[in-house]
Amino acid sequence: MYLLSRKENYEESDVTLLQDSINEWLKLFIELFKEHSKSELQFPKLHSWVFHICSSIREFGAINGYTTETYESLHKDYVKKPYKLTNKKEIEKQIMKIIRRKAIITESSSKEIPKTPIALKYSKKLYEFCIQNAEIYI
Repeated sequence: MYLLSRKENYEESDVTLLQDSINEWLKLFIELFKEHSKSELQFPKLHSWVFHICSSIREFGAINGYTTETYESLHKDYVKKPYKLTNKKEIEKQIMKIIRRKAIITESSSKEIPKTPIALKYSKKLYEFCIQNAEIYI
């Protein structure tokens, strides 16, 4: 299956053979991992591979190292980073506000595209204040 997926050019017979080998591999994969998967094998990459790769080859040609990097980086920028900025209550609403704010800032600023803000972690004291010395500061 892997060698078939790495071809430079495909005939219809190659795509059919690839689909058959994917189906055989899938049966073995399910048999081996169905009892160990908490998500009941609901994996987006597995779904894409099994149900969409052959139609993509037919439509667009060779897959040339098919990856999901684009979608993974979008997930990181639009889900993971904003999630870290929430207080973990009503997460979806907070993430949408963060993304909406980012979109508004991006539209209004044509010079520079702002990055998603990061949560700051303060680990050092800047100064100590003793209430008995308040008159010095006032």
